[in-house]
Amino acid sequence: MNRAALLFSATAFVSASVVSACSPSSSPPDNSGPVSGAGGSPFGSGGATGAGGTGIFGTGGDTVFNAGGSGTGAGGNSCGATNYQSTLIPSSILFVVDRSGSMNCNLTTSSADCEAHPVTADTSKPTRWSSIVTGIGAALDQLATVPNTSVGLTFFSNDDVCGVTSAPNVDLADLTQPQVDALKNALANGNPKGGTPIVGATILAYKHLHQQAMAPGNRFVVLVTDGEDSCIPSTQDGGSGHTTYADQGITGDVVSRLLGTEMPKAATVNIRTFVIGAPGSEPGRGLLSAIAFAGNTARDPNCEHDPNVLPAAGAECHLDMTRSSDFGTDLAAALKKITGQAISCEFDVPLAADGKRVDTNKLNVDYYKNGGTTEADIVNFYKDDACTSPADGWYYTDVDKTKIQLCGGACDAIRADAKAKVQVALSCQGQRAR
Repeated sequence: MNRAALLFSATAFVSASVVSACSPSSSPPDNSGPVSGAGGSPFGSGGATGAGGTGIFGTGGDTVFNAGGSGTGAGGNSCGATNYQSTLIPSSILFVVDRSGSMNCNLTTSSADCEAHPVTADTSKPTRWSSIVTGIGAALDQLATVPNTSVGLTFFSNDDVCGVTSAPNVDLADLTQPQVDALKNALANGNPKGGTPIVGATILAYKHLHQQAMAPGNRFVVLVTDGEDSCIPSTQDGGSGHTTYADQGITGDVVSRLLGTEMPKAATVNIRTFVIGAPGSEPGRGLLSAIAFAGNTARDPNCEHDPNVLPAAGAECHLDMTRSSDFGTDLAAALKKITGQAISCEFDVPLAADGKRVDTNKLNVDYYKNGGTTEADIVNFYKDDACTSPADGWYYTDVDKTKIQLCGGACDAIRADAKAKVQVALSCQGQRAR
């Protein structure tokens, strides 16, 4: 089968050149191949420089990765190579982390005892804060292996009472090693103290992410807390000069504003919100569950999400760890799951050099395992708009068909393969679909 192939390889999702050319049905993204012969395929008996040949991966003819002229003589194929460019959709993740005084409590301390004595921890045992610092640190190391990922960090409160601000403690930036170090240093020096302004911190996190230039692509808030909001109504400052919700323009029924106005507005610009309820957040389960539901990250579409009602055990929408027997381990697993979802499996559909659309009704997607280049390495993914076959599915995310999203097992396989190569191909024989 001849087809015009749009190829891009993604080593841990690295964006790369994409090309259009004629190739066999499963031509791997490699630079090797026959370079001489008479007519036909670049991998069969034909060659790249012979009469009618079309060089795909060699050093002559219509080369993909090297400059060269066309070899379309007698018996040749009429589709010449054209360079395109495609990129992985970037992800921006803002961790919004509770640093209230109760975070100093040991994991084994009951919520009631912690609220009564939040700073009397046994320093020889893990605290809520130390477990969160360790868990987020591991998540950062995982995310640092994925290009096109930006991460920032916001603490609440930021003034040891009920202060909140839209400016992160560590600004969103590409997750290079200096950014990882800055984030880990901020966590290590967090010094938990003060109240728990969950609503204000979340609203202002959205305010920051609404700045498109600061957070391109897919955007996520990861809210981590060990309590309920202790700053409603916003009268906690008592004339002390500390920042309150009202100082930031957050007034009235702040919960309704968050769930009914700010979160729907965030959803329209592709901001999703994950919620982790650490030990101590039992009284806040209703609100946290509602935030996860409104943030489009509910564990179950039928979960309970009335902010004024504590959900039944196991019916929460958020990642509730108040019943965990091993918070450190469970937190690490939850953060791994969250960061896995935040790592994009979404790619731009490239345009031709003249800016025109490629034929999206003929696109196919293949995966080359562990960076392989042979037929044995190929896994074919099928177009499946409903993702009913998640083991190998993909779909267009928008009506204009400008982006491709891998789903289910297809996405999981790519995320787990540090040397993954993905091929998007224009097939002359149509699209593989369920």
